[in-house]
Amino acid sequence: MANERIHQLYNQYTFDGEKTLFASEGISAPSSLTIAYVDNSAAIEAICGKASIFAILDDECNVPKGSDDNIAPAISQLALRLSTGAHWNKEKPLLSVTKIGHEKFTVAHYA
Repeated sequence: MANERIHQLYNQYTFDGEKTLFASEGISAPSSLTIAYVDNSAAIEAICGKASIFAILDDECNVPKGSDDNIAPAISQLALRLSTGAHWNKEKPLLSVTKIGHEKFTVAHYA
């Protein structure tokens, strides 16, 4: 998770900061200098935001008799909410849930 946040801060500072600096100095960069980078804020929010994987796990740990059986539906609901967001990528979803015996989930992220 630390790598995700460092990656995000670096991108914001380096790329967005330079764009802002150029604009404030009246410099218009040619379109060939446009740098595309991955905005991983959706992954950070999915992992450790208010309604995230860590929040679900924390809640289940604090409930008497918490179990994996209660976590799986909550993670599935989170995956469903993420699938309707602007950051959704059908080929590489941010969070996917599969059921093979027990439910499993994977998070596609930068680090």
